[in-house]
Amino acid sequence: MYRAWNADCSGNDDKERFIVSCAMPGVVDGPMQDAARQGEYPGVEFYRTFKEKNMLIGPEKVAEFLSWLLFSTDEVEFSSQDWNIFDKSHHRQWLTGPLNTSSET
Repeated sequence: MYRAWNADCSGNDDKERFIVSCAMPGVVDGPMQDAARQGEYPGVEFYRTFKEKNMLIGPEKVAEFLSWLLFSTDEVEFSSQDWNIFDKSHHRQWLTGPLNTSSET
């Protein structure tokens, strides 16, 4: 869909032009996840599983990923694909240390 938006929103000059892409930062470990794991309701185990399986991503790692994506890729690269934080093909370009405590880079 972002490719269609890029075609539709190209503008006639640089002042009107913007680029669209898709970033998937994973499930971020923070207050919303803490709250989602509390209580008893249908589906609470879904949220608890992320914590139990160490699948949450720290906000610092999400910030590293998004900073790299927004400031270190050019327009062509940025708009060329969906950007998933778990895609190891770009980890060497931005990731310092493990993505989460159980993952390998």
